[in-house]
Amino acid sequence: MSRSLRLLLYTIGLLGCTERAMAPEKHEISAVVVGPLTIGAWLPFGVGRSDLALMTPQLEGDLGLNQVEFSPREKVATGAVSDWLVDSGRDELSLEELTAAFIQRKGLGLQMPLFYEPQGYTDHDKLSNWATCNFPDAFVPHCERDPAFADTVRSIVRALRTQYEELNGDLDAIQGYLLLNEIGNPEYTPDFYPAMAAAIHAIRTEDVARPVLAVAAVDDFARKGGSAGGFMDAFFQGYEPPNIFQHEHYVFLSDVAIEGSQIGRRKVAGQLDLLLAGYDRVCRLVLPRAGRWHAIVQVHGEVRDGRVHYRQPEPAEIRVQVGLALSRGASGIVYFVYGSGDEIFSDGTVWSYSGLVDRQGVKSRRYRAVKAVNQYLHSIAGELADLRFHRAISQPNNMPENSLLRSADGNALEYGFFGDGLRETHLLVVNRRTDRVQTVELSVLKEPVIDVSTGERIPVVDVSEGKFRAERKMEIELQPGDFRLLRFE
Repeated sequence: MSRSLRLLLYTIGLLGCTERAMAPEKHEISAVVVGPLTIGAWLPFGVGRSDLALMTPQLEGDLGLNQVEFSPREKVATGAVSDWLVDSGRDELSLEELTAAFIQRKGLGLQMPLFYEPQGYTDHDKLSNWATCNFPDAFVPHCERDPAFADTVRSIVRALRTQYEELNGDLDAIQGYLLLNEIGNPEYTPDFYPAMAAAIHAIRTEDVARPVLAVAAVDDFARKGGSAGGFMDAFFQGYEPPNIFQHEHYVFLSDVAIEGSQIGRRKVAGQLDLLLAGYDRVCRLVLPRAGRWHAIVQVHGEVRDGRVHYRQPEPAEIRVQVGLALSRGASGIVYFVYGSGDEIFSDGTVWSYSGLVDRQGVKSRRYRAVKAVNQYLHSIAGELADLRFHRAISQPNNMPENSLLRSADGNALEYGFFGDGLRETHLLVVNRRTDRVQTVELSVLKEPVIDVSTGERIPVVDVSEGKFRAERKMEIELQPGDFRLLRFE
């Protein structure tokens, strides 16, 4: 089957990252390895206006992040952080500049994508405005045809690189370029895809070492008369390292009861179905195009004009979002949102966010849940990085043919299969139930089986059923919403 036909079938859903009764040849193996696992947080220094007290090494040392993302458009006097920023030669810095300086002067392993324009440029010279033909007067179709387009984009990237090298001595804190963030303009239809592709080419030509990132809900493109497949074709062009699509989808609305009651169980199961459908769609669109994707995971509560819009997710509900994303080949988890505060719109509307820490910086129960998840992620990230996503299976009545499992007993489970591109060697098992522990019995075809996190060998025993031949079975226990990565040797 040709690559172009595979892409078409993935886009319309005839091939997918999930299978229930499909043969293994129906699946598309990821064109790239998972790579270094991004563990990030959105708006690390508060919402609305920054709180520099949150600018602490604990983001890495305690919470276990290796990335932070997005800052409000805000200027900060360097005197406010004179204890560690004494050599900038500037009276003030943008919050984005300050974040990069904080990372490097504190010797942290964090990284961040750049979003804003360089010093001396107008706010319409953000890379995102060039990539979407969004100029001060109007949307300009086919702006990439202007002979100066590519040169201008490259000059912006050069100016950013120079700016951050002069500030910090190098670009170690810079992850890449956040090209698009929640496109809201109704004119942003497929007309801008060629400009985006041209802007990406210019960026990647000027800085070959850093990816371009985009944030969107995968279904937004179709709602605006666009095409998710068309967008992904323009966004992913086989660059190395691959560009990154960050998918946001928040499902714990105010009317979604906590799982435990019959009503809550149905509500949560239905919302997780929606979440997983989106993850599957991203998986189908991104991985065959040699791209990578991150899940932006809901950890916040949100009140809009005095009414709860999103409720705060429970710890198990945070875990299950992470596990489901990894089971569909995600290369990163970015939590929304770290800080708390108010977003005030021009019409006076107020959206209030409750993040992992409150407005005084006090850590919430959700902070502790994320910390525990991140500890587990770090324990498997090294091994996961070199694997390719092969496919995913939702708990079936009959296990489709595969090289690791003969059967599995349990319900509300998800399985992600990984390997080297030829052989399946690893299995990620996810407990979708957020209200109860599950003991999962797996009939295995290969052994020994190793728990990647601990390095311990899991006992496998013979189980005879009457006159039938013995099977080799093992059990793992999964806490509510939990997940486990296994290696089959």
